Amino acid sequence: MKIDIFAPSLDKKTIFFSWVSLLWQPRYNDEGSFSVELRRTNETFDDVELGDYVTYSGDDSNTVMAVTGIQINGDTVIITGCSAAYYILSRRVHLGAISTNSAEDIIRNIIARMAVWDNFQLGKRGNIPDYYFQGITDGLVWKVAGAVAKITDIGFKVTKSGAMLLFECYKPGLTTTVRFSRDLGNITNEAIVESDVNYANVAVVAGVDTDGATVTVNVGATDQYGSLRREIYFDARSETMTDDETLEDYMARLRDFGETKLAAYALVSSVQFGVTSESVSLGDVVRIRSSYLGKMYEARITGIDIQSQKNMTTKTIRIGTPVPISKGGR
Repeated sequence: MKIDIFAPSLDKKTIFFSWVSLLWQPRYNDEGSFSVELRRTNETFDDVELGDYVTYSGDDSNTVMAVTGIQINGDTVIITGCSAAYYILSRRVHLGAISTNSAEDIIRNIIARMAVWDNFQLGKRGNIPDYYFQGITDGLVWKVAGAVAKITDIGFKVTKSGAMLLFECYKPGLTTTVRFSRDLGNITNEAIVESDVNYANVAVVAGVDTDGATVTVNVGATDQYGSLRREIYFDARSETMTDDETLEDYMARLRDFGETKLAAYALVSSVQFGVTSESVSLGDVVRIRSSYLGKMYEARITGIDIQSQKNMTTKTIRIGTPVPISKGGR
């Protein structure tokens, strides 16, 4: 394993093949961080400066970090930093509206409009079909684009390709290569709190067509009835039908709107698991079975903490909020 250090020009400055300790924490759509401790006697660090970029060969996500701190105490050197995405986007401002409801296009347009950053550009599209219907505010690019990403569960990262840093959105689906349960020995620290306060599993969404007539769609567990059916109403008349939009397209957009809003009314208010695996990647959606409730959940891998010390490397998986996938949304 190695750590590469690059200048802001992306010219390689130095390589570390050994260190006292390393903590590398890439995140799905959050800040991320790293910290590496070196000995002045066995590694060169004189070329490392604030604002340099860092990559770690043990990170499968290929996330680029940026140096934000250098601490020297005798023979000990500690270099710290954050993701290059946070480093760059938290130093640029977004102003103005975006005329699209495609979540990925909104994020990419925000990035494209910001003031130029050296050796940084948009990478390939992720072709993510999600929509975003809330307003876009002015502010730091990190906060504006990050809000869209979090609400629509889209990941983003900055990677290095030749002499350029590339910003890309991504949203992996369910991985079938691994599952988590106590029986498999890869789940720990299961903690659950259930509540049906404000719970809903069917959304009735009302919009309006070009003639001013109400258009209504239902989404969620629409096959449920009786006490198993919990309805909620969403007023989407502000999302008016456009002249070049068919009724079918408009109803599909209303369904996306309803599904996005309905997610906030899930039955399970708090579920936490500790999971261990070498077979998952940042952003993967995995299935976790609760031995206490006898239910299956899906959760996204939102972070992987890589710790390397004394020739030993361990990985800690961070997951987002688990969502129940049993029948009826319960």
